[in-house]
Amino acid sequence: MGLHPAERKHLEYWLNAGYLVVATDYEGLGGEEPHPYLNGEAVADDVIDIVRAARQLDHPVDTRYVVAGFSQGAHAAMFAGLMATAYAPELDFRGTIAMAPPLRLARFLREQTEDPQGVLEPLVPIILGGLTVSQPGFRPADHLNERGAQLVEQARSQPMNHIAAVAGTLTNADVGATGLGDQVAVQDALRAVDIPISLMDRPVFIGVGGADIILPMEVVDGFIPQLRASGTALRYESYPGVEHIDVPVASAADAVAVAEELVRPAQPTVTDRPESTIDDARFRLLDVTGDGTLQADDFDALALRLVQSFGLPPRSPGAAAVREGYRQLWEAIAERCDADRNGEVDVAEFGAGLSRLGAAGAAYFDTVAGGLASAVTELADTDGSGLLEPAEFTRMLAGLGVPADRAEEAFRQFDADGGGSASTSEIIAAVRDFLTGRSVESPGAWLFGRG
Repeated sequence: MGLHPAERKHLEYWLNAGYLVVATDYEGLGGEEPHPYLNGEAVADDVIDIVRAARQLDHPVDTRYVVAGFSQGAHAAMFAGLMATAYAPELDFRGTIAMAPPLRLARFLREQTEDPQGVLEPLVPIILGGLTVSQPGFRPADHLNERGAQLVEQARSQPMNHIAAVAGTLTNADVGATGLGDQVAVQDALRAVDIPISLMDRPVFIGVGGADIILPMEVVDGFIPQLRASGTALRYESYPGVEHIDVPVASAADAVAVAEELVRPAQPTVTDRPESTIDDARFRLLDVTGDGTLQADDFDALALRLVQSFGLPPRSPGAAAVREGYRQLWEAIAERCDADRNGEVDVAEFGAGLSRLGAAGAAYFDTVAGGLASAVTELADTDGSGLLEPAEFTRMLAGLGVPADRAEEAFRQFDADGGGSASTSEIIAAVRDFLTGRSVESPGAWLFGRG
């Protein structure tokens, strides 16, 4: 198909400003394997690798670069921004430019499928087709009729214009999609591909259209303050009356101007987290996004950081196990600390709930932290011994942001029995002691990035 006219117009701004523009096929495109549509973890390394490839051309190319994208590309750009400095330290990553990044797709799907007689939005089967690749346990056929399941199967391999043509002749009722966005399994699958709210170590520009039905302003208005609160250096622009497809043109001048600032010879300053009045050090460690509350995103970010540091394929069982382990820990904390059941835990709720966590007993923590301990051990246990030797333990801590010069101290604290290795049971005990013990200096703090 090539580029949409709006995308070609957008690229003219970059080329006229003297930039080398490179783009990449995503995982699964151009081959037999289906593409995991809107799985940022699966494509972020592809985006960065094309920069590496460009520097192998017979033409001088600077190490400085920015990652920019529109729509699905903006989703990929945000994930690339989360991992770029660690993934390619030989390059000089300066920042992320995201135009109309899809956010909180569960809401989009809910709104697009609530009317039985509404024309089927073509992105619905395309999104569902991508989820079957990134989450093999998700089965669209369980949520659609036979006609709908067939269309999703087509969406796994057919171009978007073909799916759009077919969808334009169908209603939500025709494919059994009515109320699809309200189904819990669908919501859970979509949340798994959401852009996490986390501190990004290079600046971000986000441009959105005021008339964009894929990215409604109400969603943007919730996301932007949270990303700012994480400490991310953020510039945000909205363009009144602009629809989704027109955002690249509307934002082009701003995007290039931001890039000009980012690629100036002086290295951009990494924004620190805003000062906090929170005294509880345990809370601050868990509050990865720095927004003053604990939410599922904080634990997703911890998992993402660890999985990325090991270069683990996003769809691999190991990556899924790590994410699930951190999520189980969050659910346990929320169960006993989220007093108002609003899906987040503030510092007061956390302090009040710690005693309830402690009272749950060791057997409870075997269940709650056992999955995380096993997943982390399997991830780092390169020799298959079932234990973490000092070198393996150091590699694991590096993925969690712990400096190498602190690793020896950390290992001594974890190796409670002095056996020269860290076991799953020692990891569980350390997590329990960190969350419920009398001292924040518990060795379990290392699992949450204490440096």
